[in-house]
Amino acid sequence: MKISKTSLKIFLQTAYAYHMIQQYIDKQQLKALTYMLPEVKKIRAVIRGMLIDMPTEERAKELSEKNITVDEIQVMTNKRNGLPMRHFLTTLVKNEDNQKIYNMTQLGYMKVKVKALQKKYGPA
Repeated sequence: MKISKTSLKIFLQTAYAYHMIQQYIDKQQLKALTYMLPEVKKIRAVIRGMLIDMPTEERAKELSEKNITVDEIQVMTNKRNGLPMRHFLTTLVKNEDNQKIYNMTQLGYMKVKVKALQKKYGPA
């Protein structure tokens, strides 16, 4: 725990302690900033090389056949002109089966590359 003039930083060891502190903050309506636990964070992977015109539901179905559970899948768009790209942003629950998405080289009949989403900072 660190205390400064205007803030208090608490470093918790367990998820249970984190949730108890979070509940207390919510009940007391305190102004707070908390970070998400690593096990709660979701996997955000970009699948490159697929056709744009195929429905995202079909992509999710193909992934579920490989034991990968998809929360959300969407076509990424170009920031400059708003046109869809051949990249699909996939949001997954963090578990061992879903980690296998990074080893995937083929989806359906197409060769694909899967990378972790890298956020861009600064101007577009």
